[in-house]
Amino acid sequence: MSTQLIHIIIDEKTPRLEYVLDFMFNQVLQTPFQLHLSQSDDIPSENVIYYGKNNSSHKIWIKAHSLLFARGADFVKFKTVNYQLFKYPFEVENGGVLPFDPFAIAFYFLSQYEEQTDIITLDNHQRFCVADSQIAPYIHFPMVDTVCKILKISLMDLGIVFGKQENRFSFLPTFDIDIAFAHQAKSLTRHILGTAKLGVNFKFNEVAERLRVWMGLSSDPYNIFDDLLEVFEQLQVKALFFALLAENGKYNNNNSKSSPLFQNLLNNLNHKHQVYLHSSYHTMDESALLVEEKNVLEGILNAEIKSNRQHFLRFSLPEYWNVLIENNISDDYSQGFHDNWGYRCGTSYSHQAYDVKNERVLPLMVHPFTFMDSALIKLCKDDVVLVHEKMIDIILDAKKDGIPCIGVWHNYAMPKGSLYLENFIDVLKYACL
Repeated sequence: MSTQLIHIIIDEKTPRLEYVLDFMFNQVLQTPFQLHLSQSDDIPSENVIYYGKNNSSHKIWIKAHSLLFARGADFVKFKTVNYQLFKYPFEVENGGVLPFDPFAIAFYFLSQYEEQTDIITLDNHQRFCVADSQIAPYIHFPMVDTVCKILKISLMDLGIVFGKQENRFSFLPTFDIDIAFAHQAKSLTRHILGTAKLGVNFKFNEVAERLRVWMGLSSDPYNIFDDLLEVFEQLQVKALFFALLAENGKYNNNNSKSSPLFQNLLNNLNHKHQVYLHSSYHTMDESALLVEEKNVLEGILNAEIKSNRQHFLRFSLPEYWNVLIENNISDDYSQGFHDNWGYRCGTSYSHQAYDVKNERVLPLMVHPFTFMDSALIKLCKDDVVLVHEKMIDIILDAKKDGIPCIGVWHNYAMPKGSLYLENFIDVLKYACL
Protein backbone atom coordinates (compact mmCIF):
# COMPACT_ATOMS: atom_id res chain seq x y z
CA MET A 1 0.00 0.00 0.00
CA SER A 2 1.39 3.41 -0.94
CA THR A 3 2.08 6.00 1.72
CA GLN A 4 -0.85 8.30 2.42
CA LEU A 5 -0.78 11.73 3.91
CA ILE A 6 -2.01 11.81 7.49
CA HIS A 7 -4.32 14.74 8.17
CA ILE A 8 -4.20 16.21 11.67
CA ILE A 9 -7.00 18.56 12.72
CA ILE A 10 -6.16 21.08 15.43
CA ASP A 11 -7.95 24.01 17.05
CA GLU A 12 -4.81 26.13 17.36
CA LYS A 13 -1.41 26.07 15.67
CA THR A 14 1.55 26.63 18.00
CA PRO A 15 5.35 26.46 17.53
CA ARG A 16 5.54 23.64 20.08
CA LEU A 17 2.97 21.54 18.26
CA GLU A 18 4.53 22.05 14.84
CA TYR A 19 7.98 21.22 16.24
CA VAL A 20 6.99 17.95 17.87
CA LEU A 21 4.74 16.76 15.04
CA ASP A 22 7.48 17.37 12.52
CA PHE A 23 9.89 15.24 14.55
CA MET A 24 7.46 12.43 15.34
CA PHE A 25 5.86 12.00 11.93
CA ASN A 26 8.51 13.10 9.48
CA GLN A 27 11.60 11.81 11.24
CA VAL A 28 10.61 8.89 13.46
CA LEU A 29 7.45 7.51 11.84
CA GLN A 30 8.61 8.51 8.36
CA THR A 31 5.10 9.44 7.31
CA PRO A 32 4.10 12.86 5.93
CA PHE A 33 1.32 14.82 7.59
CA GLN A 34 -0.69 17.96 7.01
CA LEU A 35 -2.22 20.26 9.61
CA HIS A 36 -5.78 21.58 9.28
CA LEU A 37 -7.44 24.10 11.55
CA SER A 38 -10.78 22.80 12.82
CA GLN A 39 -12.50 25.91 11.42
CA SER A 40 -11.36 25.03 7.89
CA ASP A 41 -13.79 23.93 5.17
CA ASP A 42 -11.36 21.66 3.30
CA ILE A 43 -10.86 18.86 5.85
CA PRO A 44 -10.48 15.47 4.13
CA SER A 45 -12.54 12.45 5.12
CA GLU A 46 -9.82 9.78 5.18
CA ASN A 47 -6.66 9.24 7.25
CA VAL A 48 -7.79 11.96 9.64
CA ILE A 49 -7.11 12.38 13.36
CA TYR A 50 -8.15 15.19 15.66
CA TYR A 51 -5.87 16.58 18.36
CA GLY A 52 -7.56 18.86 20.88
CA LYS A 53 -8.94 19.21 24.38
CA ASN A 54 -12.58 18.58 23.52
CA ASN A 55 -13.88 16.30 20.79
CA SER A 56 -17.00 17.01 18.85
CA SER A 57 -17.64 14.61 15.99
CA HIS A 58 -14.27 13.26 14.93
CA LYS A 59 -13.89 9.48 14.87
CA ILE A 60 -10.25 9.43 16.01
CA TRP A 61 -9.46 11.79 18.86
CA ILE A 62 -6.14 12.28 20.62
CA LYS A 63 -6.97 14.27 23.71
CA ALA A 64 -4.59 17.18 24.29
CA HIS A 65 -2.80 18.20 27.45
CA SER A 66 -2.39 21.96 27.85
CA LEU A 67 1.44 21.83 27.51
CA LEU A 68 1.59 22.38 23.75
CA PHE A 69 -0.73 25.39 23.93
CA ALA A 70 1.13 27.14 26.75
CA ARG A 71 3.96 29.65 26.49
CA GLY A 72 7.13 30.12 28.51
CA ALA A 73 9.08 27.79 30.76
CA ASP A 74 6.77 27.55 33.77
CA PHE A 75 7.30 24.32 35.70
CA VAL A 76 4.72 21.66 34.79
CA LYS A 77 3.86 18.95 37.30
CA PHE A 78 2.46 16.12 35.22
CA LYS A 79 0.15 13.33 36.29
CA THR A 80 0.91 9.72 35.40
CA VAL A 81 -1.33 6.87 34.25
CA ASN A 82 -0.85 3.11 34.00
CA TYR A 83 -1.01 1.76 30.47
CA GLN A 84 0.26 -1.60 29.19
CA LEU A 85 2.17 -2.34 32.42
CA PHE A 86 3.98 1.00 32.36
CA LYS A 87 3.30 4.35 34.02
CA TYR A 88 3.21 7.14 31.43
CA PRO A 89 3.36 10.89 32.14
CA PHE A 90 0.87 13.49 30.93
CA GLU A 91 -2.34 11.71 31.76
CA VAL A 92 -5.49 12.99 30.04
CA GLU A 93 -8.79 11.97 31.56
CA ASN A 94 -12.18 11.16 30.06
CA GLY A 95 -11.64 10.50 26.41
CA GLY A 96 -9.20 10.05 23.59
CA VAL A 97 -7.50 7.13 21.86
CA LEU A 98 -4.84 6.98 24.59
CA PRO A 99 -5.01 7.82 28.32
CA PHE A 100 -2.00 10.10 27.93
CA ASP A 101 -0.98 12.81 25.47
CA PRO A 102 1.82 11.37 23.29
CA PHE A 103 2.63 14.75 21.75
CA ALA A 104 3.02 16.43 25.16
CA ILE A 105 5.31 13.58 26.30
CA ALA A 106 7.41 13.94 23.16
CA PHE A 107 7.74 17.71 23.49
CA TYR A 108 8.59 17.58 27.21
CA PHE A 109 11.46 15.15 26.66
CA LEU A 110 12.65 16.33 23.26
CA SER A 111 12.93 19.99 24.29
CA GLN A 112 14.40 19.04 27.68
CA TYR A 113 11.60 21.18 29.04
CA GLU A 114 12.32 20.63 32.71
CA GLU A 115 15.93 21.73 32.31
CA GLN A 116 14.74 25.06 30.94
CA THR A 117 12.63 25.87 33.99
CA ASP A 118 13.85 27.56 37.16
CA ILE A 119 12.71 24.70 39.41
CA ILE A 120 15.55 22.22 39.04
CA THR A 121 18.18 20.83 41.39
CA LEU A 122 21.84 21.49 40.55
CA ASP A 123 24.90 19.57 41.66
CA ASN A 124 28.15 21.06 42.92
CA HIS A 125 29.18 21.81 39.31
CA GLN A 126 25.87 23.61 38.63
CA ARG A 127 24.63 20.75 36.44
CA PHE A 128 21.08 19.45 36.15
CA CYS A 129 20.48 16.64 38.68
CA VAL A 130 18.35 14.10 36.88
CA ALA A 131 17.94 12.02 40.05
CA ASP A 132 15.79 14.79 41.54
CA SER A 133 13.77 15.42 38.38
CA GLN A 134 10.44 14.26 37.01
CA ILE A 135 12.17 12.42 34.17
CA ALA A 136 14.25 10.23 36.53
CA PRO A 137 11.96 7.15 36.24
CA TYR A 138 12.10 7.32 32.45
CA ILE A 139 15.74 7.88 31.53
CA HIS A 140 16.46 4.25 30.62
CA PHE A 141 13.66 4.26 28.05
CA PRO A 142 13.63 6.17 24.74
CA MET A 143 10.29 7.73 25.71
CA VAL A 144 9.75 9.75 22.54
CA ASP A 145 10.47 6.78 20.29
CA THR A 146 8.29 4.56 22.49
CA VAL A 147 5.22 6.79 22.36
CA CYS A 148 5.69 7.11 18.59
CA LYS A 149 5.35 3.31 18.32
CA ILE A 150 2.36 3.20 20.65
CA LEU A 151 0.68 6.00 18.72
CA LYS A 152 1.29 4.26 15.40
CA ILE A 153 -0.11 0.92 16.58
CA SER A 154 -3.18 2.58 18.13
CA LEU A 155 -3.94 4.61 15.02
CA MET A 156 -3.35 1.71 12.62
CA ASP A 157 -5.91 -0.30 14.58
CA LEU A 158 -8.36 2.50 13.79
CA GLY A 159 -7.56 2.50 10.06
CA ILE A 160 -4.87 5.18 9.78
CA VAL A 161 -2.28 4.34 7.12
CA PHE A 162 1.43 4.93 7.81
CA GLY A 163 4.47 4.71 5.61
CA LYS A 164 6.92 1.84 6.01
CA GLN A 165 9.62 2.59 8.59
CA GLU A 166 13.23 1.70 7.90
CA ASN A 167 15.49 0.18 10.54
CA ARG A 168 17.84 3.04 11.30
CA PHE A 169 20.21 1.49 13.79
CA SER A 170 23.64 3.06 13.60
CA PHE A 171 26.51 3.24 16.01
CA LEU A 172 28.83 6.19 16.45
CA PRO A 173 31.88 5.96 18.75
CA THR A 174 33.03 9.32 20.09
CA PHE A 175 36.04 10.26 22.22
CA ASP A 176 36.61 13.14 24.60
CA ILE A 177 40.32 13.95 24.59
CA ASP A 178 40.55 15.40 28.10
CA ILE A 179 44.14 14.19 28.56
CA ALA A 180 45.81 13.10 25.35
CA PHE A 181 49.08 11.91 26.92
CA ALA A 182 49.88 10.81 30.45
CA HIS A 183 53.54 11.87 30.34
CA GLN A 184 54.27 13.44 26.98
CA ALA A 185 53.46 16.88 25.57
CA LYS A 186 53.70 18.62 28.92
CA SER A 187 55.70 21.67 29.86
CA LEU A 188 58.93 21.21 31.83
CA THR A 189 57.29 22.79 34.88
CA ARG A 190 54.42 20.31 34.78
CA HIS A 191 56.88 17.45 34.31
CA ILE A 192 58.87 18.44 37.38
CA LEU A 193 55.87 19.19 39.59
CA GLY A 194 54.03 16.06 38.50
CA THR A 195 57.00 13.80 39.12
CA ALA A 196 57.62 15.38 42.53
CA LYS A 197 53.98 14.84 43.49
CA LEU A 198 54.16 11.17 42.52
CA GLY A 199 57.30 10.76 44.60
CA VAL A 200 55.83 12.49 47.66
CA ASN A 201 52.82 10.14 47.44
CA PHE A 202 55.14 7.11 47.16
CA LYS A 203 53.88 6.24 43.66
CA PHE A 204 57.27 4.97 42.56
CA ASN A 205 55.90 2.67 39.85
CA GLU A 206 54.35 5.67 38.12
CA VAL A 207 57.59 7.61 38.48
CA ALA A 208 59.42 4.72 36.81
CA GLU A 209 56.80 4.56 34.06
CA ARG A 210 57.15 8.29 33.44
CA LEU A 211 60.93 8.00 33.18
CA ARG A 212 60.66 5.09 30.73
CA VAL A 213 58.32 7.13 28.51
CA TRP A 214 60.66 10.14 28.59
CA MET A 215 63.59 7.94 27.63
CA GLY A 216 61.67 6.37 24.77
CA LEU A 217 61.72 2.90 26.36
CA SER A 218 57.92 2.70 26.69
CA SER A 219 54.97 4.24 24.89
CA ASP A 220 52.70 6.65 26.67
CA PRO A 221 49.84 4.63 28.26
CA TYR A 222 47.17 7.15 27.18
CA ASN A 223 48.40 7.21 23.57
CA ILE A 224 46.08 4.52 22.23
CA PHE A 225 45.16 6.47 19.13
CA ASP A 226 47.06 4.27 16.66
CA ASP A 227 45.20 1.26 18.09
CA LEU A 228 41.90 3.08 17.60
CA LEU A 229 42.70 4.15 14.05
CA GLU A 230 43.68 0.60 13.15
CA VAL A 231 40.43 -0.95 14.39
CA PHE A 232 38.36 1.84 12.84
CA GLU A 233 39.96 1.12 9.48
CA GLN A 234 39.41 -2.62 9.83
CA LEU A 235 35.72 -2.18 10.63
CA GLN A 236 35.17 0.78 8.27
CA VAL A 237 33.94 2.93 11.15
CA LYS A 238 33.99 6.71 11.36
CA ALA A 239 34.54 8.27 14.78
CA LEU A 240 34.39 11.72 16.34
CA PHE A 241 37.02 13.20 18.66
CA PHE A 242 36.39 16.20 20.91
CA ALA A 243 39.56 18.05 21.90
CA LEU A 244 39.94 20.05 25.11
CA LEU A 245 42.06 23.14 24.39
CA ALA A 246 41.71 25.21 27.54
CA GLU A 247 44.43 26.69 29.66
CA ASN A 248 45.49 24.17 32.29
CA GLY A 249 43.56 24.37 35.54
CA LYS A 250 41.73 22.39 38.21
CA TYR A 251 39.12 20.93 35.85
CA ASN A 252 41.04 21.29 32.59
CA ASN A 253 44.06 19.00 32.61
CA ASN A 254 44.90 18.39 28.98
CA ASN A 255 48.33 18.70 27.42
CA SER A 256 49.68 22.01 26.22
CA LYS A 257 47.74 23.26 23.21
CA SER A 258 51.02 24.60 21.80
CA SER A 259 52.71 21.19 21.92
CA PRO A 260 53.68 20.01 18.41
CA LEU A 261 53.02 16.42 19.51
CA PHE A 262 49.47 17.28 20.60
CA GLN A 263 48.80 19.32 17.48
CA ASN A 264 50.13 16.55 15.22
CA LEU A 265 47.84 14.08 16.97
CA LEU A 266 44.78 16.24 16.31
CA ASN A 267 45.68 16.71 12.65
CA ASN A 268 46.28 12.98 12.23
CA LEU A 269 42.91 12.13 13.76
CA ASN A 270 41.17 14.76 11.68
CA HIS A 271 42.70 13.37 8.50
CA LYS A 272 40.51 10.25 8.53
CA HIS A 273 37.86 11.12 11.09
CA GLN A 274 36.54 14.35 12.61
CA VAL A 275 38.00 16.43 15.43
CA TYR A 276 35.63 18.88 17.10
CA LEU A 277 35.72 21.20 20.10
CA HIS A 278 35.43 20.02 23.71
CA SER A 279 34.69 23.42 25.24
CA SER A 280 36.16 23.72 28.70
CA TYR A 281 34.73 23.74 32.21
CA HIS A 282 34.56 27.52 32.63
CA THR A 283 32.92 28.31 29.28
CA MET A 284 29.56 27.90 31.02
CA ASP A 285 30.39 31.05 32.99
CA GLU A 286 32.56 32.84 30.42
CA SER A 287 31.36 32.31 26.87
CA ALA A 288 34.31 34.31 25.53
CA LEU A 289 36.51 31.34 26.46
CA LEU A 290 34.59 29.15 24.04
CA VAL A 291 35.40 31.57 21.24
CA GLU A 292 39.10 31.51 22.16
CA GLU A 293 39.22 27.72 22.29
CA LYS A 294 37.33 27.39 19.01
CA ASN A 295 39.80 29.77 17.35
CA VAL A 296 42.74 27.76 18.68
CA LEU A 297 41.38 24.48 17.30
CA GLU A 298 40.54 26.07 13.95
CA GLY A 299 44.10 27.36 13.78
CA ILE A 300 45.55 23.92 14.53
CA LEU A 301 43.37 22.10 12.01
CA ASN A 302 43.10 24.93 9.48
CA ALA A 303 39.38 24.16 9.30
CA GLU A 304 36.11 25.63 10.50
CA ILE A 305 34.72 23.97 13.64
CA LYS A 306 30.95 23.52 13.66
CA SER A 307 30.43 20.93 16.43
CA ASN A 308 30.97 20.90 20.19
CA ARG A 309 30.65 18.83 23.33
CA GLN A 310 30.84 20.58 26.68
CA HIS A 311 33.51 19.42 29.16
CA PHE A 312 32.00 17.90 32.34
CA LEU A 313 28.66 18.23 30.47
CA ARG A 314 28.43 21.51 32.31
CA PHE A 315 25.85 23.86 30.80
CA SER A 316 22.47 25.46 31.33
CA LEU A 317 19.66 25.53 28.78
CA PRO A 318 18.79 27.29 26.57
CA GLU A 319 21.66 29.70 27.25
CA TYR A 320 24.32 27.18 26.22
CA TRP A 321 22.62 26.45 22.91
CA ASN A 322 22.28 30.14 22.14
CA VAL A 323 25.99 30.71 22.83
CA LEU A 324 26.83 27.95 20.34
CA ILE A 325 24.59 29.50 17.69
CA GLU A 326 26.05 32.95 18.24
CA ASN A 327 29.49 31.47 17.56
CA ASN A 328 28.53 29.66 14.38
CA ILE A 329 28.38 26.17 15.89
CA SER A 330 25.59 24.12 14.37
CA ASP A 331 25.83 20.76 16.19
CA ASP A 332 25.87 19.84 19.89
CA TYR A 333 26.92 16.43 21.24
CA SER A 334 26.56 17.21 24.97
CA GLN A 335 23.14 15.77 25.72
CA GLY A 336 23.59 12.69 27.88
CA PHE A 337 24.35 11.89 31.50
CA HIS A 338 27.65 12.20 33.35
CA ASP A 339 26.55 9.84 36.13
CA ASN A 340 24.20 7.39 34.43
CA TRP A 341 23.25 6.03 31.02
CA GLY A 342 20.02 6.69 29.19
CA TYR A 343 18.00 9.05 27.05
CA ARG A 344 18.22 12.63 28.28
CA CYS A 345 16.10 13.84 25.36
CA GLY A 346 13.81 10.79 25.28
CA THR A 347 15.34 9.79 21.97
CA SER A 348 18.67 8.92 20.39
CA TYR A 349 17.72 10.55 17.09
CA SER A 350 19.37 13.83 16.16
CA HIS A 351 16.94 16.73 16.31
CA GLN A 352 16.75 20.50 16.40
CA ALA A 353 16.99 22.23 19.76
CA TYR A 354 13.97 24.12 21.06
CA ASP A 355 14.20 27.27 23.18
CA VAL A 356 11.20 26.99 25.52
CA LYS A 357 11.76 30.37 27.11
CA ASN A 358 11.54 32.17 23.77
CA GLU A 359 9.27 29.68 21.96
CA ARG A 360 11.45 29.06 18.95
CA VAL A 361 13.08 26.22 17.10
CA LEU A 362 16.83 26.81 17.10
CA PRO A 363 19.20 26.40 14.13
CA LEU A 364 21.18 23.82 16.10
CA MET A 365 21.17 20.04 15.81
CA VAL A 366 21.30 18.05 19.04
CA HIS A 367 22.97 14.62 18.82
CA PRO A 368 22.19 12.77 22.09
CA PHE A 369 24.52 10.08 23.37
CA THR A 370 23.23 7.02 25.20
CA PHE A 371 26.16 6.09 27.43
CA MET A 372 29.54 7.29 28.61
CA ASP A 373 32.32 4.96 29.73
CA SER A 374 33.22 6.90 32.88
CA ALA A 375 29.59 6.89 34.08
CA LEU A 376 29.25 3.15 33.54
CA ILE A 377 32.59 2.47 35.23
CA LYS A 378 31.36 4.34 38.30
CA LEU A 379 27.91 2.71 38.23
CA CYS A 380 29.47 -0.75 37.91
CA LYS A 381 32.08 0.02 40.60
CA ASP A 382 34.95 -0.46 38.17
CA ASP A 383 33.89 -4.01 37.32
CA VAL A 384 35.22 -4.41 33.76
CA VAL A 385 32.93 -7.34 32.96
CA LEU A 386 29.78 -5.53 34.13
CA VAL A 387 30.69 -2.41 32.12
CA HIS A 388 31.21 -4.54 29.03
CA GLU A 389 27.89 -6.36 29.51
CA LYS A 390 25.99 -3.10 30.02
CA MET A 391 27.40 -1.56 26.82
CA ILE A 392 26.45 -4.69 24.87
CA ASP A 393 22.93 -4.66 26.36
CA ILE A 394 22.42 -1.01 25.43
CA ILE A 395 23.57 -1.62 21.86
CA LEU A 396 21.42 -4.77 21.61
CA ASP A 397 18.34 -2.77 22.62
CA ALA A 398 19.17 -0.07 20.06
CA LYS A 399 19.53 -2.72 17.34
CA LYS A 400 16.22 -4.30 18.34
CA ASP A 401 14.45 -0.94 18.31
CA GLY A 402 16.15 0.13 15.07
CA ILE A 403 17.40 3.43 16.52
CA PRO A 404 20.81 5.17 16.54
CA CYS A 405 23.27 4.82 19.40
CA ILE A 406 26.16 7.13 20.29
CA GLY A 407 28.73 6.13 22.90
CA VAL A 408 31.35 8.28 24.62
CA TRP A 409 34.80 7.07 25.65
CA HIS A 410 37.95 8.61 27.10
CA ASN A 411 41.39 7.42 26.03
CA TYR A 412 42.77 7.86 29.56
CA ALA A 413 40.09 5.47 30.89
CA MET A 414 41.34 2.61 28.71
CA PRO A 415 45.14 2.84 28.62
CA LYS A 416 47.41 0.54 26.64
CA GLY A 417 47.19 -3.10 27.69
CA SER A 418 44.05 -2.59 29.77
CA LEU A 419 40.94 -4.76 29.71
CA TYR A 420 38.91 -1.60 29.06
CA LEU A 421 40.72 -1.13 25.73
CA GLU A 422 40.11 -4.77 24.81
CA ASN A 423 36.46 -4.39 25.73
CA PHE A 424 36.06 -1.25 23.64
CA ILE A 425 37.33 -3.09 20.58
CA ASP A 426 34.96 -5.98 21.33
CA VAL A 427 31.99 -3.63 21.80
CA LEU A 428 32.79 -1.88 18.53
CA LYS A 429 32.97 -5.19 16.65
CA TYR A 430 29.65 -6.25 18.16
CA ALA A 431 28.01 -2.97 17.14
CA CYS A 432 29.25 -3.45 13.57
CA LEU A 433 27.89 -7.00 13.18
